[in-house]
Amino acid sequence: MDTLSQIGRTPWIGQPLRRLEDDRLLRGQGCFTDDFSVPGQTHAWFVRSPHPHARIRAISTDAARAAPGVIAVLTGADAVADGLSSMPFMHLHKRPDGSPIVAPPRLPLTTDSVRFVGDAVAMVIAETRNAAKDGADLVEVDYEPLPAVVSVEQSAAGDAPQVWPPAFTPEQGNIAAYYRHGDIGAVDAAMRAAAHRTRIRLINNRVVAHPLEVRGALGEYNAGTDLYTIHAPVQGVHRARADAAISLGVPEAEVRMVVDDLGGGFGARAYGYPENVAVAWAARRTGRPVKWLADRTELFLCDVHGRDQVWEGELALDQDYKFIAMRVRSLANVGAYLSFYGAAVPAMSGARASNGCYDIPLVDHEVRMLFTNTAPVDAYRGAGRPEMGFLIERLVHKTALELGLDPIDL
Repeated sequence: MDTLSQIGRTPWIGQPLRRLEDDRLLRGQGCFTDDFSVPGQTHAWFVRSPHPHARIRAISTDAARAAPGVIAVLTGADAVADGLSSMPFMHLHKRPDGSPIVAPPRLPLTTDSVRFVGDAVAMVIAETRNAAKDGADLVEVDYEPLPAVVSVEQSAAGDAPQVWPPAFTPEQGNIAAYYRHGDIGAVDAAMRAAAHRTRIRLINNRVVAHPLEVRGALGEYNAGTDLYTIHAPVQGVHRARADAAISLGVPEAEVRMVVDDLGGGFGARAYGYPENVAVAWAARRTGRPVKWLADRTELFLCDVHGRDQVWEGELALDQDYKFIAMRVRSLANVGAYLSFYGAAVPAMSGARASNGCYDIPLVDHEVRMLFTNTAPVDAYRGAGRPEMGFLIERLVHKTALELGLDPIDL
């Protein structure tokens, strides 16, 4: 019997399907990250930067180490000494001069400078969560504030403060990556020959996913098998596992990523985070499991954000009101670090969806992705496509208003 015949005889066609997972969750029987604990578990809390940009002159951890219940205090220097590597990112694009992207390093704990409010400077491990928080309050960090750039348009200015040294953005200001596609010459010619051209400038504001379940992670290390186990609320379990393995400097086979119930993600949990690496690393350092759970305020600082783009769009029509070409210039904020899909979202997902559902034969779309002293930006609910949908629909609507037409007629 073929598959179509089998489907035709099932009792489900045209019938409502009962959800299988609701009963367990509504009865409070779900298992989220904070519901999972292991014997001997310790708790972690992070010391985060209150400055958008500052040089770290010194870190004093003596008082924190002596605090009741504190087991260890780790800093970026410890991460370097233990050979931890930077979080990875997707190598898809280049700089404006055609040279490869060189992503700035992002260890679980920063070393010489902080580059956004929330950048993790130190990690306190203690017997209880409150003891870890109290210990974190005792860590003294001597900061030297530096000029900061917080908007993508400010970052694009010629005199903007540099987020990273020239080794990472040589002769290109704060540009992290560059992408352009389309037939530039054909679009220019179509624009010159157009019967009507509409221009628009739009801002798509920064957002944060903020799922119902706050982010956390529980790290374990088995010295006998040399195996790390990380419990975390992630959407892309294999991506997060690979990211952790790269940063820990071990083969993927030595990292086990466990995801139970997930209290929301919206794209913002489709990849790895430094905290996943930090708890696994701390478990190896202390010889005990280490658990971290963010609070609501911290979530706004340490989760990746979404969108934050500025566009200038132009749509050309012929005398019969047919679309003939579109030109787009985009500035995309990637934040202080390149998160895994940070450069891919405004280019691969965004720019390649420039014409949306419309028949626009010619497109020229240029995207400049820039560093700023803000939280990293990555995939969020549609990952670039809703942003482009917003632009093209606004362009079409404005065109209709200028021509005195109903937008449906276009």
